[in-house]
Amino acid sequence: MDKFELEKLSLKMEALDDLLLAMEEAIFNENYSVQNFRSGFAYLTDMSNEISDKLKEIVKEVFKNDKRK
Repeated sequence: MDKFELEKLSLKMEALDDLLLAMEEAIFNENYSVQNFRSGFAYLTDMSNEISDKLKEIVKEVFKNDKRK
């Protein structure tokens, strides 16, 4: 995995964190709509799955490289 892909993954994780924080603040301030939360939650799950898949790739790559040594 190159530096660009790692940076992209990092930005996705940061966006995920920001979205979670925004949703938490909306709940705390009672300033939200159910439709927005449904959309936000769908986006969260999609992003989480993408990040998870990418991290699994990284782990497989690392273990594959370790076995070669």
